[in-house]
Amino acid sequence: MDGLFWNIQLANYYAALETVAAAVAVLILISSLDDLFIDIWYWVRESWRTLTVKKRREYKPLTQQDLLQRPEQPLAIMVPAWMEYDVIAQMVENMIDVLDYREYIVFVGPIPTTSRPSMKSSACADATSACAAWKCRMTAPPARPIA
Repeated sequence: MDGLFWNIQLANYYAALETVAAAVAVLILISSLDDLFIDIWYWVRESWRTLTVKKRREYKPLTQQDLLQRPEQPLAIMVPAWMEYDVIAQMVENMIDVLDYREYIVFVGPIPTTSRPSMKSSACADATSACAAWKCRMTAPPARPIA
């Protein structure tokens, strides 16, 4: 009788495991349907453009040189800073170094409840820099309990 009990328990465990696996598979399928729709939409649109728009004589694909010839337009980059003391300055300095664009202003917004200064950046220290700071009116999010 003892062996039969454990066989039944094992069978029940496998049945529950199959049910959970089927439910997870259905959830993954449902969440993947939007990706499938976007992929189908892309390929239908690309096929249509290949058969119609791209065959026209006046069609000329946009190149990087075409974009670089246009004058740069002003751009604002907003960086929220809440408790990122150690990385925010490095992130802004790296962005300034690698960004191939010059007509921008970086706004770093520390939360008012922050007690430590969040900008210790040499790239943002001088007056000619493209950095600015503003104070957020939003309060810091509540602390999460550690589980």
